[in-house]
Amino acid sequence: MRVTNLAFIFLVLVSCGKQADQPGQDPGDVVKGFIEDLGRKNYKAAFEKTDETSLGRLDIFKSDKSFGRISSTEIHSVSPRPDEKDTAVVLADASFTSAKGTERLLQLFYLLKFGGNWKIIGIKVTKDSVTTGTGLPEVSAIQTGQMTDSDGNVYKTVVIGGQEWMAENLRTTNFNDGTPLMSIEDEETWITTYSGAFCAYDNDQSNVLKNGYLYNGFAVNSGQLAPAGWRVPTDSDWTQLSTFLGGDETAGAKLKSASCCASEGNGTDDFGFGAVMSGYRSYGGGTFGGMGTDGGWWSSSENDSNNNWSRFLSCSDGSIYRDTNSLRNGFSVRLIREK
Repeated sequence: MRVTNLAFIFLVLVSCGKQADQPGQDPGDVVKGFIEDLGRKNYKAAFEKTDETSLGRLDIFKSDKSFGRISSTEIHSVSPRPDEKDTAVVLADASFTSAKGTERLLQLFYLLKFGGNWKIIGIKVTKDSVTTGTGLPEVSAIQTGQMTDSDGNVYKTVVIGGQEWMAENLRTTNFNDGTPLMSIEDEETWITTYSGAFCAYDNDQSNVLKNGYLYNGFAVNSGQLAPAGWRVPTDSDWTQLSTFLGGDETAGAKLKSASCCASEGNGTDDFGFGAVMSGYRSYGGGTFGGMGTDGGWWSSSENDSNNNWSRFLSCSDGSIYRDTNSLRNGFSVRLIREK
């Protein structure tokens, strides 16, 4: 059968420095070979890539939870982890058909250690609630970091599919050169302003900590909202994110917070993106709407001189929607790290 839209995600801790000392061995290749050996049920070859003592000879992979046939494996990225000596994060995808002939999706986290060569020392399978290995190092399923804006606000960040995103909505009140952004409460002023501006939803500052500010498209197109090393995501950045998460029809649920909606429609927040339904401000009257039910985020990509591409999430379903909107609207902003 043809396998589509399946991936299991490997966070592999390896050494960037040691990798350079071992030109004939790539940690990503170790993982790729390991899962392919499992797919072929060549357990001896798979065990040779592991620390068998720590892993208890991987009995889980001999059970009826066996992976089955690996259709494809792709290593996406290798990122250093400066907080752990001789370690890094390797992200990989693998499509497969299970031993029972059905399509399956597992999320696994692989730990590697260098000791003359690379050995897998721990495996955590989150979807089936399986952990194997003694003394399994603590590894978050979500790779996180930090970003500081022009106001000094510190934000959590998350890595999803090789992209590092803010895990909160932007709250800066200044451009990155220190110039204050225009704060607008009045409806008429909002719809007649053609320069960078922001506001709190319903002009209520108590909404800001959780939801961030709403920015018009002129602020986005100024190119001055992000600190050095960061930027407003392009339309292509958003597309890359949704594609990694399985496409527009399912990506929304994986991005939404588990408590973003008043009743039904919460997300699974698989990667810690933590999208909340922060609403919007319309250029048609300068009114507010959507808090608790809908959220909109700008891209920096222009559709034409008056409109930018944007993305929307809703409590009504698990999709992410692409649309073009007037620069006079007010939406949330997430930043992405420059590569």
